[in-house]
Amino acid sequence: MSERKNCVTNYLLQNILRQLGYVFLWVVVGIILVPIIVMLLSGHASQINVVSTLKNFELGVTLVVILAAIGMRNYDDFRLLIQNGISRKTYWGAKTIALFSATILAQLLGYFYNFFSSSVFHGESWQESSVYINLYGNFFSSNILNKLFAIVFSVMMSCFIVFAANLIGNFFSLFTRKQKYLMLIAVITLLVVTFMLFISWADQNVKQAGALFSLLIGYEKNRDHSGANNPLVPFLNLAIGNVLFLLGNWWITMHLQVRDE
Repeated sequence: MSERKNCVTNYLLQNILRQLGYVFLWVVVGIILVPIIVMLLSGHASQINVVSTLKNFELGVTLVVILAAIGMRNYDDFRLLIQNGISRKTYWGAKTIALFSATILAQLLGYFYNFFSSSVFHGESWQESSVYINLYGNFFSSNILNKLFAIVFSVMMSCFIVFAANLIGNFFSLFTRKQKYLMLIAVITLLVVTFMLFISWADQNVKQAGALFSLLIGYEKNRDHSGANNPLVPFLNLAIGNVLFLLGNWWITMHLQVRDE
């Protein structure tokens, strides 16, 4: 990595982490402090259960959702860096590395918090709450391999969400402020219509819809015990999705222009 790209990556990563920390503090206030204050003011102090809130708090999921929202905000950083002589290629590479690094950090913090919560508050371990473990946790004969693949799957899924949000943000950056509102209405309408058509098709073709769903999640009838479905198909779907999102982000970044607005 060149020195310039390294500097841009560090700048973007620090900016992302700063925003992540700021938003997370407000989330903590909203989830923990506000309910406590409301309970105290309403005279229901006995119903306050901070331990239960902390025990059930999904730190990793919360951080990834915040990262996805941050990933949608692209234009300000793009304009600043382009105006300071940074190429589009360098910006795209640095932004991708910064988002990936922040996602890895978010997942690590999530796992550490889950370990702390299950040890101190006797909450569920990450294996018990993991969708992957429930569906694919017995696919390999080695328990270590199953847990390792569960962590990798979690990281890939988080990257899928963050990169998808980044692509959406990049797409809307192509348009002026007024055009963004019109595009947002059009996209939401298209998604709703597509969803309704899919529901209608699935309702009329239950068998085919079931087969499609089974294919996407790697369900195998010949595996007669829980958690033994094939994870290779979902892994492949996530890998293809992440690559497509990155390519889409690259194409949009190469065509994005600095506007006077």
